[in-house]
Amino acid sequence: MAFKLYADRDYLYGEYVVKKRKCADIALENGVTEMTIYNWCKEHGLLKIRGKCRTLGTRIIKKEGSHY
Repeated sequence: MAFKLYADRDYLYGEYVVKKRKCADIALENGVTEMTIYNWCKEHGLLKIRGKCRTLGTRIIKKEGSHY
C-alpha cells in the first residue's frame, strides 16, 4: 500500500493549520476530494484547532436561466 501524505497528521497540521490552506487546495494537490481531507483533519483533531473547512459543501451549480 502506498503512503498517503494527505493522511499524515504532521503534513495536514502544516498545510491546514500553519499555512491556513483550504481543504479544496490540499485535496487538489493530492488528487483526492475535499471530503477526504476534511475527514482526515477531523480524524486528527485539526478542526478543533482551526475550524471546519469553510468551502466544504458550499458550491452551488447555477442552472441555465437562474437568477442566483
